[in-house]
Amino acid sequence: MMTGLGGIAEAASRPTMRIVDLKSEEQLDIQSLHRVRSRLVAERTTLINQMRAILLERGLIFATGRCKFESALDMLLDEQTSSLSERVHRLIGELRCEWKMLDTKIAALNGEFCRWYERMPQRDG
Repeated sequence: MMTGLGGIAEAASRPTMRIVDLKSEEQLDIQSLHRVRSRLVAERTTLINQMRAILLERGLIFATGRCKFESALDMLLDEQTSSLSERVHRLIGELRCEWKMLDTKIAALNGEFCRWYERMPQRDG
């Protein structure tokens, strides 16, 4: 297997070699948005798992699923008499704010995808 200029010359000399078109600016933009969204979703998942672990260590178990956990967590944070120490209650509250910020960023990217899709010419088929 050749690399570099030799590989390019080798590939160009083959009649069956298919040439891939360069991506348009819009395709590159959408690809970048997907990559950023994917990273944000992974960050949110990591954050949720960390919060679950912190609470599990304190004997608090929550239902599976992001939405169920979110609802139960918000109720826990709203309680005046929580089983959590003040320090952990504050920490979980700060992590919850970070989670909301990630949700906002993900929603903004989702909106961008929807606007892009609506502008696309519709194809029959």
